[in-house]
Amino acid sequence: MGKKSNEKQNSSSEERKLINRRIFLLCLIIDIAGLLCIAYIFIIRPIVSRNIENSLPENNVRTAVIYQNGRELMRINLNTASDNSFIIPGKKGSSNTITIKDHDIFVSDAGCPDKLCVKQGSAVSSHIPVICLPNKLIILVENSAEGDDYDAFAY
Repeated sequence: MGKKSNEKQNSSSEERKLINRRIFLLCLIIDIAGLLCIAYIFIIRPIVSRNIENSLPENNVRTAVIYQNGRELMRINLNTASDNSFIIPGKKGSSNTITIKDHDIFVSDAGCPDKLCVKQGSAVSSHIPVICLPNKLIILVENSAEGDDYDAFAY
């Protein structure tokens, strides 16, 4: 009788070890996926953005286009624009502070709770815009050197 109960304890402890290993591996995979996402956001995306900007020719005209609620608010030639900041009011008293500095345009402050638009950095091209969803604001940069070719189609 003692032998059977001892075997059951050994098999249940082995099952627990197996379950603990699986849980550990699952947590490890989730952690690695999270680190890869963070690396993409803070390391890879800024490098790609700089490479896009540096690959454009010298005579390229960069025009920032600011949209809100699907309407174009303004166009700014970044090649000739001086450093300055301005505020675009949003909904429910919220607003976005847009800054032009060193021929780049970005959201420097926002009234939205998550401030993801501030964390996105500079708008580099029409392919990588800065977006504030709560205030329905989009900032994109049109480069005269970029063609009208599409890089992908979605249906």
